[in-house]
Amino acid sequence: MISTSELTQLVEKSIADRDAFIVTVEISASNAITIELDSKEGLDMELCAEINRSLQAHYGEELDNYDLEVGSTGLTTPFKIVKQYENVVGEKVEVVTKEGKKLKGIMKEANNEHFTIEVEMMVKLEGAKRKTLQKQDFTFAYGDVKSTCRMIEI
Repeated sequence: MISTSELTQLVEKSIADRDAFIVTVEISASNAITIELDSKEGLDMELCAEINRSLQAHYGEELDNYDLEVGSTGLTTPFKIVKQYENVVGEKVEVVTKEGKKLKGIMKEANNEHFTIEVEMMVKLEGAKRKTLQKQDFTFAYGDVKSTCRMIEI
């Protein structure tokens, strides 16, 4: 029987000298193995194919009982791990809070406890007649958001 911990170790060994990192390794009840990778610079499909081949070589016929999928996370797929937040510091993101509020801004900081985005908002300053565009920081614990995604501007 194939375990997620053994799969994770094998994939980590395969990407040790690369810029890539593991986002998820899952084995479903229907024997579907899903391995999602990400990278600051983006992944090429050759790396995914290489990992697929190395797992096939390691497990041999045992893998015939599973549906194996090795791929990269999508550009606009919600983040799942802290490393994905760290990789987009300085880039534009969209955060959806658990209350459903959407904020778009620049990722300023990300660590193991929380992340901070800088959002430009129209704010009425004390004594002013009109609202002005101001930058405001919002800090979130990871559990306080529904999703965070990279924003792609064309």
